[in-house]
Amino acid sequence: MANDKRLPGPILERIHETFLEPGSARYQAFDEIAAPEVILGDHFIHMKDHLAGVTCKIEQSLYLGKLIRSPGGRVLDLGSGCGFFACVMAASGADSVIAVEPHQPFVRVARFLAEEVFQVENIEFVPTIEDVPPESVNAVTLINSISHVWQPLRMLLNLVQILKPHGLLLIEDNNNLESFLCRRKLKKTTWPGDRWDGDFRYRPMRVKRIRELGPGLADRQVEALADETYGMVYPEIERFVRHRLDTETAPFDTAYLKNRAPANPEVVMYHENAFTVKELEMLLFNAGLTPILSTPKYVFDFKRNPLVSTIFKTFPKLSLKVSPGYEVLAAKR
Repeated sequence: MANDKRLPGPILERIHETFLEPGSARYQAFDEIAAPEVILGDHFIHMKDHLAGVTCKIEQSLYLGKLIRSPGGRVLDLGSGCGFFACVMAASGADSVIAVEPHQPFVRVARFLAEEVFQVENIEFVPTIEDVPPESVNAVTLINSISHVWQPLRMLLNLVQILKPHGLLLIEDNNNLESFLCRRKLKKTTWPGDRWDGDFRYRPMRVKRIRELGPGLADRQVEALADETYGMVYPEIERFVRHRLDTETAPFDTAYLKNRAPANPEVVMYHENAFTVKELEMLLFNAGLTPILSTPKYVFDFKRNPLVSTIFKTFPKLSLKVSPGYEVLAAKR
């Protein structure tokens, strides 16, 4: 990372201080802002390596870097989370970056990183894309966010509207359903195996809302409704519970819920979902985008593992059956 010239030295020093020096004021300020709602896991500890990867991706991933650095280059990062990728783009030459993230604890962290660590001003934080003008951005990035989107086709249609003609959309995700490694991981944790393991955060939220809708319900009734509304968001839950209380029947078939990923009912996000690359390419095409290239993740990131990257680059179709992650680049038609 010390030899990576794409991020200025002072930024690298502040990154090191923020994540790796517990005695520093910047580390303590970051810890106070992030905890307890943002878990400080290994991805924070190894953030320098992560940033080396994303800067390499911006630089080499299919002309995206050139487009970002073009005069007036305007990029939207959807599902920006704690803002790492958005901040890197802002520090790497983008004229402006729009970071879209509805979860406010993540936004607080992202603002801290933008102001105190990267010290960039060309970044804007918004909760949704509703206020972004049509045909106003050159590129859109979805980094580990497509697997959390509630209605991906509708989301892609909205993104097409804000992309300029021939604008690029880059999707990167770690849930490649074509990969046997990914299928094994999801089966063990959240989807589509034992779905309840991934629902531990969202079931109490449904229980609370059901109690508000039916204050006279017995505990066993509330628990049964919480089971029945697995995978639903608040509007669906409200419709379901009211209809159940009024008619003792369900307003719609719930058989499909057994294959639905756990969903946060408040912010309308899946806990985890998965696509094959072919499914994603079809979604992109139906939304008005032309898939240009689909590759296993880290094809261009030779710093991580040169041998694996070379194999992935040489045999991309075969590697997609192994790599849990993928990258898909598409252009607006």
